[in-house]
Amino acid sequence: MKRGFLYLQTHPEHPGLVRVLTQEKLPELAGPNGETHIRYVACFEDIEAGQMHLHNGMRRGLVDLENRIYRGELERMIACVEADDLDHSRVWIDPALSGEAVRNIEVLTARMRAGARRRDRIWQAVGIAAILLLLLNSL
Repeated sequence: MKRGFLYLQTHPEHPGLVRVLTQEKLPELAGPNGETHIRYVACFEDIEAGQMHLHNGMRRGLVDLENRIYRGELERMIACVEADDLDHSRVWIDPALSGEAVRNIEVLTARMRAGARRRDRIWQAVGIAAILLLLLNSL
């Protein structure tokens, strides 16, 4: 388990594609200059687990596994990271994102967290039902 930074990168020549990268140190947050630039950074206590969780959330949009490139909206990918239950924190978000985009990220994050809570309750109910069946069968 090693601490690290997960960041999302975009490139103006490749709209709709987001690259996910990780490293142990905070990446250079220089502004866009027409080339690839960082749009979001989060710090994870377990960076490998954080990367795996993001991949699980965005696996349907995977374009290139080796280069970790996904097809999808940047807002949805940021929300996927933000909604994760792993120990992490937002370090930086691109100030060029509009207010509407930031609100959309917040809404998507809340929906993803609610969905995760709903799935957890369903599996808890399945577990309780299984225990009750075992108890009834033992009588």
